[in-house]
Amino acid sequence: MALSWGGLRELPASLTAAPAPAPARALLRAARAFAQPRVAIITLCVIVLAGFGLRAAQAADPGRYLSSDERSYARVAVSIADHGSYQPAGTRDPWHWAPGTPVLFAAAHLIAPGLDGDGSPQELRSAFWAQALVGTALIIAVYLLAAGIAGALAGLLAAGLIAFYPPLIRATGDLISEPLAALTLTLAMLALLAAWRAPSLRRLGLAGAALGVALLVRADLLVLPVVLGACWPLGARARAGGLRALGQGALLAAIPLLIVLPWSVAASAQAGRIVPIASSGPSTLFVGTYLPGDGRMSGVREELQLYVRRNITNLHDVRTANIPGAYVIRAYIRERHPEIIPAPHRAIPEDRLRAAIAFEARRNLKTYALHEPLAFLAMDARKAARMWAGPYTGRYGARSGWVRGWHLALVGLALAGALAGLLVVRRRRGELALLLVPILFGTLMSAIFVAQARHNLKVLPLLVAAGAAGAVLAARAVREHRRRVIVADPPGEQIVVRDRRPRPQVTSPAAR
Repeated sequence: MALSWGGLRELPASLTAAPAPAPARALLRAARAFAQPRVAIITLCVIVLAGFGLRAAQAADPGRYLSSDERSYARVAVSIADHGSYQPAGTRDPWHWAPGTPVLFAAAHLIAPGLDGDGSPQELRSAFWAQALVGTALIIAVYLLAAGIAGALAGLLAAGLIAFYPPLIRATGDLISEPLAALTLTLAMLALLAAWRAPSLRRLGLAGAALGVALLVRADLLVLPVVLGACWPLGARARAGGLRALGQGALLAAIPLLIVLPWSVAASAQAGRIVPIASSGPSTLFVGTYLPGDGRMSGVREELQLYVRRNITNLHDVRTANIPGAYVIRAYIRERHPEIIPAPHRAIPEDRLRAAIAFEARRNLKTYALHEPLAFLAMDARKAARMWAGPYTGRYGARSGWVRGWHLALVGLALAGALAGLLVVRRRRGELALLLVPILFGTLMSAIFVAQARHNLKVLPLLVAAGAAGAVLAARAVREHRRRVIVADPPGEQIVVRDRRPRPQVTSPAAR
């Protein structure tokens, strides 16, 4: 007979559902066990201790060589700790680096000066232990972020992946800003999701303040609060109203900038020019928009090496790969803008150099973005891919096939889990989408400026948390979906119909 909507009802899954395979039942039992509070806490402690052990081993033996950026971070940190100054002797532009990481290293130097030998920047061993503690705290923060969305199982999965991810362990032995940026950004998103679930002035203020701290660690996040503030009303207007949601978004965008303002005012006053957070913008934009060099420093170095040979005589015999990037840009500017050179064999004043680099970056945009748009967009796409296609390998650049495979599998599975959660689960869709905003923003910044594999470190924990939470939520939704069975009901009985989507119960005409 023909069946109408009123002639259907839902039977209990225990009467109709086929038994799950043995591996699936075992996995389900394990998932339920890990969801128990005591088991979850014990497992998290084991993961955190193991993660700290791996990072402590790296901090104890970080290696002797320091890159130019690492030496600069160390010099600024020692200057802050010993002299209370952000301008160490012999440094032309200390404002090139955001203050968060040097302040962390300075605090470590003050707390444990005995680890630092003679106290020189080359012996700043306490900073590596600070990196180890930051990396360990990141494991806990990622657990809280994923568990807050999808429960303890998702939190343990995300924490385990971050604890044993080789590039994050390797980053402990490098004086770079990405580990601290990852921690502060994860904590900021944790506070932001708390404000999303129960908006209040206090929670929004806390989330904005946490975002402001993240900005002080990484200057390339400066526009992120504005982006988050613009995205906030899109999801909050249905429950809070359009005007109130706009106000919440504006507050979220403004508070981080207010947190940054005192530093910006002080740095600008000492530098004699406007310093939003750091002053590295023009040079990175020039490199990122130079199409012949494919937006890479190595490509720019190869293309412009002749400028170095002609203008810096003591680098004639240096291999191209070993020429510092700053010297390449300075040599290029000396030849392209001789009018700003004060005298032969004299250095270009810093303010004029920055203005000339900014001019050349704008010239790149006019020349390549407007006249070769397809090639320029293809370069940007390659830069975005470079950010994610390979793992961070440390200052030595030693690549390992299994680490690359681990990285690609982690990124792919995390992305698949996040997308599955977005597509399948409605209730947490807003939280997952909000968590993906910094990831998309970071990828866009790498496409515009210079893309490096280490740039994925600051947003990878967010992707892992979103992937673990999305995968667990999607698995639960699929399991609940399979438990619902719709069958025909004999005439004359009351019929209760529940669709796979939530909707009001319907009573059949026969029952009426």
